[in-house]
Amino acid sequence: MKKLLAIGSVVATVIAFTATTISVILTSCDGYQTGPLNLQYEVVNNGLDVKLTWDQIESASYYTIAVDGEVIDSTADNTVTEYTVTADHAGKVITVTAVDADTSDQIDLGALVVTTSLGSDFGEASSPYKSAVGFNSDGSAVIYSLTDSSNYPYFDFWISDNTAGTVDPNEIDICSPNVSHGGTGNFNSEDNWSREWGTGYVAPTTDYQNIYPGSGGIMGGKSYALWIDPSGNGWDLNDHFVRIDISSVASDGQVQGKVNYQTVGGLLWIPVD
Repeated sequence: MKKLLAIGSVVATVIAFTATTISVILTSCDGYQTGPLNLQYEVVNNGLDVKLTWDQIESASYYTIAVDGEVIDSTADNTVTEYTVTADHAGKVITVTAVDADTSDQIDLGALVVTTSLGSDFGEASSPYKSAVGFNSDGSAVIYSLTDSSNYPYFDFWISDNTAGTVDPNEIDICSPNVSHGGTGNFNSEDNWSREWGTGYVAPTTDYQNIYPGSGGIMGGKSYALWIDPSGNGWDLNDHFVRIDISSVASDGQVQGKVNYQTVGGLLWIPVD
């Protein structure tokens, strides 16, 4: 039986958490000084938005917020030092400028995602290819063989058609490391989840399963969402989201494509083409 997990079902947990604030790596912009605003951000609203905060600049009249160089909003005065960015601006460069103080800081929201190709040696569990994927702390992906038990703790997902010893390219599922599927599995205790991606840059928030799709298999030309949930307690800032883009599924079980890992904990945005 497949489990379903909705991010919206853990609202009480979400409300109680304290968001982690992350310092922004700053770059100079249009000749302005870099750093005085101390621009930082935190993930809010169940991973859907990013709140920017910065230090007050006494000599500023107010602050403007620009997306890819185009001003989209401004504050009433210099005492307002926060702004919430929605997913409409995922993948963009956000610049906060202290007007009349010649000071500006920025963050590139597109640089938060790490993309790794699955290469040509990834495929279904009974195929001659490697069948598991794990992510390093920097967001890069590693492809693992199911035959090397020393790497089992690092698996974040694996793929199987639920039959041992044969390959059905039309029934390959994305599997959580803690499930058994096709006579193998239970590689580690991680309870991770997947589903079809849908549209846009924001990962879906409902209807995740730990074996997906379960019937019909993954297909070339489609994208899938992976929710890595280390604590198994629903959405929090320790979770990470991945978009799995499948380019092809071959008759011998080979699966090609790429994985796009959001390095910021809890953030649902994955702004890749």
